[in-house]
Amino acid sequence: MDVYISVGLEGVAGVVSADQVDDRGGGRAYRRSRELMTREANAAVAGAIAAGAQRIIVNDGHGRMNNLDLDALDPRVECSLGYPKPFGAMAGITSRFGACCLVGYHGGAGSAPAILDHTLSRRMFRAVRLNGLRQTETTLNAALAGHHGVPVVMVSGDEATCAEAIAALGQQVQTVATKAAFGAGAAYCLHPSVARERIQSAVQEGLTRALGGDVEPYRPTPPFVLECDTATTLAADYASTIPGVERTAGRTLRFAADDYPTVFRALLSMSMLGELATP
Repeated sequence: MDVYISVGLEGVAGVVSADQVDDRGGGRAYRRSRELMTREANAAVAGAIAAGAQRIIVNDGHGRMNNLDLDALDPRVECSLGYPKPFGAMAGITSRFGACCLVGYHGGAGSAPAILDHTLSRRMFRAVRLNGLRQTETTLNAALAGHHGVPVVMVSGDEATCAEAIAALGQQVQTVATKAAFGAGAAYCLHPSVARERIQSAVQEGLTRALGGDVEPYRPTPPFVLECDTATTLAADYASTIPGVERTAGRTLRFAADDYPTVFRALLSMSMLGELATP
């Protein structure tokens, strides 16, 4: 089985504050966090190998997507780095993968209590909905994997992230709550070594169930109507220039398509243009 692992940073054990995830500033707190991120990625890799994975792709999905320490990363994997890249945190996902794991993920915009909650861009989006249902990065990325017939078998992050994953993907998904948030910038955290042990076990269990045919891909029903509430009207000004994007209110954008990857790409385009509007 080929396994796809998408790795974020906000959901990593021990990460609670904005300076810890600031990949542009590159301060001491961030440097320590990327070490923790890399070690959680390695824990997921160890679980995948224990379950019999033959090829493993690890995709850096945080910020400018160049956070993982390659010298410390398990040498048995291939790593996707850099920004921008097609489909962002899910770059390279195809039907050749037997399963997908989402490590170090965070709650969606408006989740509470949740560490550093946002959906794609806190500077761009206040809320993202698909066919009227609130979305998180977990659900959006799981749907892209599901489009290719790939099930998400494991999600790690804070308690809110895990609850959102189970609510959308079902009890079939293995979750690891690395921390319990007091708010957006404080949490009760597992010791990093304990979090890594649980991640390894959850990945192994999830992949074993996938091999047994017990985990189904997450597939929202088309046609797809995407609605995005933006943080500012200027951000909406920028993103509404994308062909096919309709501005239904001052801070609300709408995009419709029958094909989910097209919707996903439109959402990423809105996010990137909105970031330009709010430097």
